[in-house]
Amino acid sequence: MDNILYAKLPIVFENYEQSLAHYKKVDDDTWFWDTYREVRMLPLYTPGGATSKAGSQNNRKADLDWTEYADKDTIDFFEQKVFPWLDKKGRIILLKTPPNDSLAVHIDCSKQSFHTRQHKLRVVLQGEVNSLTFVTKDKDVQPNANHRNLFVMNGAWPHYMTNTFDDWKYTICLGAPWEGGDTDEYVSLIEQSKDVIEIKKDNLPVDYEQYFEDSEARKRKFENETA
Repeated sequence: MDNILYAKLPIVFENYEQSLAHYKKVDDDTWFWDTYREVRMLPLYTPGGATSKAGSQNNRKADLDWTEYADKDTIDFFEQKVFPWLDKKGRIILLKTPPNDSLAVHIDCSKQSFHTRQHKLRVVLQGEVNSLTFVTKDKDVQPNANHRNLFVMNGAWPHYMTNTFDDWKYTICLGAPWEGGDTDEYVSLIEQSKDVIEIKKDNLPVDYEQYFEDSEARKRKFENETA
């Protein structure tokens, strides 16, 4: 489990087209720009249902709740097909990326939690799954298939994405406080996967520490933000 870089899970988001149509109508001013990852974000499931940048923080004490931007099909998908097998729920953020644009190389955890399991869940509503790229010591590594399945990735690994699709890419992301804790159901889903990439930490790029988000920059990012 701890060597998983990517795994396609046998859970399909069957109504992704309805969700995609909904999110395409969300006003551009509603999305916020994440300066670290260099991507537009829309909070869907956050502490207290907070929106804007406040919704992307994981240190708030309020219980997680759906925001006003989450559509019924997204809510049903996670409530019925995902949450029941998680050991704890996680924040959910939607990303959108224009054609030919790239996310910066980044690591989706802090230095303090880097050596713990940092699984993240993703489902692509529009765009190519195999544009996700992991940076390793020897070469870049990408999934070899495109699909609308839920997949798990190692957020503690440097990665980026270049949108090679001819339209905007939309990706739903579930992260902390969920980190991939073992449950019987989750282990079974991983065992059922026929599309898995495994890698050991000694394949990290030598300079991987440069990809962490600077703690002071992160603090400034959330200054003066309100829920």
